[in-house]
Amino acid sequence: MANGTDQSSRRQGAEWREVVRAAWQRYRPLVRGVLLRTATDAWGRGALGVPWHLQEDPETASWRVYRYLGSDTSGVHYYLELGVSLVLDQEGRVQAFQVDNGTDFLALADISEAGLRRGLLHLLQREPRPKAYSTPVYQHPIRPFREITTRRGCLPWLSIVVRH
Repeated sequence: MANGTDQSSRRQGAEWREVVRAAWQRYRPLVRGVLLRTATDAWGRGALGVPWHLQEDPETASWRVYRYLGSDTSGVHYYLELGVSLVLDQEGRVQAFQVDNGTDFLALADISEAGLRRGLLHLLQREPRPKAYSTPVYQHPIRPFREITTRRGCLPWLSIVVRH
């Protein structure tokens, strides 16, 4: 009996992973496009034309961009980040986007391109809060961490400026 239950659970787990991957694949062009455009608008191209790093995870139906800010002398690495995850119902239909900046998150019932963009821009209007990691999130040259300044203006998603 236990083996049958374990086998059934594994099969359901494998089937669910396929459902998650399929949803990720369906929404990948929309989410990737909006996330990359929003990151470019907010963070620009960065030092030496290397703007930031995109991580995509089909296993969790999520995407995340990291903007490297620098490292302190103790080896702590600082990043700004934006993430999007799909929220699925039991049938695997997308019910919402969960967007976050590494600290705060929002669940967006509007799963359109415009809704996703609005949610990401809302997070970018908040005071930037660098997130610290003990190891680099991705491979990049190490440089000293400098303070972040913000400029408030008529285009809030362009207001985040990282001085190098």
